[in-house]
Amino acid sequence: MARPLRIEFEGAFYHVMSRGERLDPIFHKDADRLHFLDGIGRMVSKYDVRIHAYVLMRNHYHLLVETPRANLCRSIQHLNTAYANWHKAKYDVVGAIFQGRYKSLLIEYERYLLTLSLYLHLNPVRAGLVDRPEAFRWSSCSAYLGKRPKPDWLILDTTLNLLSGGLSGYRRALNDALALPNGIPQERVSGRHGVLGSAKFTAEMIQKAGALLRKENAREVPDAKALGRIRYEDLKLWIMKTWNVDEDSFLRKRTGAQYKKILLCGAKRYTELSLKEIGAFFGIDYTAVSQACARFERQIKDDPESRKMVEQMEQWVERKRGWNSR
Repeated sequence: MARPLRIEFEGAFYHVMSRGERLDPIFHKDADRLHFLDGIGRMVSKYDVRIHAYVLMRNHYHLLVETPRANLCRSIQHLNTAYANWHKAKYDVVGAIFQGRYKSLLIEYERYLLTLSLYLHLNPVRAGLVDRPEAFRWSSCSAYLGKRPKPDWLILDTTLNLLSGGLSGYRRALNDALALPNGIPQERVSGRHGVLGSAKFTAEMIQKAGALLRKENAREVPDAKALGRIRYEDLKLWIMKTWNVDEDSFLRKRTGAQYKKILLCGAKRYTELSLKEIGAFFGIDYTAVSQACARFERQIKDDPESRKMVEQMEQWVERKRGWNSR
């Protein structure tokens, strides 16, 4: 599968997330998180990026990153590679520490930086680790509320200037988010086409992505193609709802074989996941994923029912992307 590109430009804002291979822990001890925070400081110094919020969970992390120099890819690769090498040496681990490439969502900061900041800080509460987000030591929340000194590299003003009242205003916004029955829903911060912003902002980013792809050096521009990708979780949920199947059906050899083929095929065609990442969901290696998809592509040509199911999936993907209305 072709490697997706990441759209980069000066002054862009991103929500960045990276998680452990097979959802394994990437932080085992406080010392691990301290080392990672030091790594963020080194990344900031080396690449001149700006960090507006962070949270370090057990098996993943979130960052809100601004790139004055259009260098997200190099920055996060440096951060992850340096930490992975240190982690492997410390714990005598063989193989990958992080699951595939990091995920990034290009955001319209005026509309969503504050919401994403609150969403990140509520992660430990949603996970049941603390009752109040500022009680979690490994996020920027306590710095936002003035309860702990902030790291030198953490920038608060850009977010705080989006509301009135400074620290007190942020505290009110955080309490309002905590009072919501389900906190801030993921749908509000997921975005579309790899972008979180207004319709105008999204359209501008898609246009910018197209321009980047047309350049001769497009392969050096790290995720414009990701604007057309969909989430694996959304695809799986759509298949379950459309054909009224439960999650276990994907693992049944007889009754679930067709749905598994559809999911494998769709994940390969339409998501950012690598073959290795897709195989991890089914307990098979990347060669088995490739072979299964190739067999199903041949089956589609001869089996009208399979072809009809794939056509339904294609139509859903087009609606999901929103391209039919453009």
